Amino acid sequence: MLRNLTPHPIALRPRPEGRYRVLRPDVQLPAVRIDIDIGEPQGNEAGVPIHGPVRVRRIENLPARVPGVTYVVSMLVAMTAAHFFPDRTDFVYPATSLGDGAEIHGRGRRVVARLARAIAV
Repeated sequence: MLRNLTPHPIALRPRPEGRYRVLRPDVQLPAVRIDIDIGEPQGNEAGVPIHGPVRVRRIENLPARVPGVTYVVSMLVAMTAAHFFPDRTDFVYPATSLGDGAEIHGRGRRVVARLARAIAV
């Protein structure tokens, strides 16, 4: 079972010829977020300030593992969770690049063809 723990609906179409379905945010659990410290100003590039280093303080609203449940989270959350909790394989993220088979439909809706699992390296 997939549970969407992002704050956004996700349009999924696993087969190119199929219809997509929308995985709405889970109303029973809050969205999982990363609490970060963006660091001090390090300069600027073309007038845009650059801060760093960025440090993760914590992962907010990380749910407990539930057998048979896979949580859909943002790529940043999935990669951070894989780093800090390498035994947790129950997080996936939408593969949203066009190279991953994603498509853009009317009104900018991105339809993803697959979900990806991050691993610690």
